[in-house]
Amino acid sequence: MADAYNVKDYQVTGAPSWAESLLFVITAESPGDAVPTQDQVRPMLQALLGERFQLKVHHTTKELPVYRLIQSKKSRAFKSADPGETFSWNLTPGPGGTLRSKATKESIGDFVQLVGVSTDRPVIDRTGIIGDIDYDILIAQPEGKGPDEVNRTIVYAVIDQLGLKLEPAKDPIDMLVVDSVEKPSEN
Repeated sequence: MADAYNVKDYQVTGAPSWAESLLFVITAESPGDAVPTQDQVRPMLQALLGERFQLKVHHTTKELPVYRLIQSKKSRAFKSADPGETFSWNLTPGPGGTLRSKATKESIGDFVQLVGVSTDRPVIDRTGIIGDIDYDILIAQPEGKGPDEVNRTIVYAVIDQLGLKLEPAKDPIDMLVVDSVEKPSEN
């Protein structure tokens, strides 16, 4: 559902418990010979979910705890991309057992999504940056290898080296509410 409606999992509410645990294999073909884009696939997937799962949804807004990503100081490690650059991202070994994360011409939206993966709540872009960015940071290898420790290490690197700050707040978030959905019958 999240992919079909271009939302994050936390934005879907009202789904039955089986929707989290059951997996379904969906095989479908798109019209024509060209490989469709994600934006072209979404309406097809929505129609398929409506037909096979009797899915009915509506959108609403809910105020949720978020982090606002803001610039707290200027950093040479974080800047606007030059127009002639091409996108690249590499994660390579750095000095002293660190990992070096370097990107060129990455969209600020993609960067905010990456930061959001390492936090406990949605991250909203309030940097004021428009367009693509370059960044180059060193991420310390965490003492513990648990996911929480890895996530904290990534967030600290973003904050310390890129001059950014995660400010706790509450913001209205678009939510996808499941009105009804049924388990599909077998083919």
